[in-house]
Amino acid sequence: MAFSITDRDNLKAAIATGTMSVAIGEQRVTYQSTSEMMKALSLIQKELDAASAASQGGSALYSVVDFRE
Repeated sequence: MAFSITDRDNLKAAIATGTMSVAIGEQRVTYQSTSEMMKALSLIQKELDAASAASQGGSALYSVVDFRE
């Protein structure tokens, strides 16, 4: 799934306000914990950074995210 800056900003706003449910793309996601939200935010930011680097001719970055607690 390709994430947008709006997705990232929606998740940041939800974290800031303590809301556990947020729109990501065309889906509504309900998280179980703030920790889970922070992991998702990290994933989204890494994908946005990789897309930005690729569009600027840089190399893409890949990472593995483990959502287990």
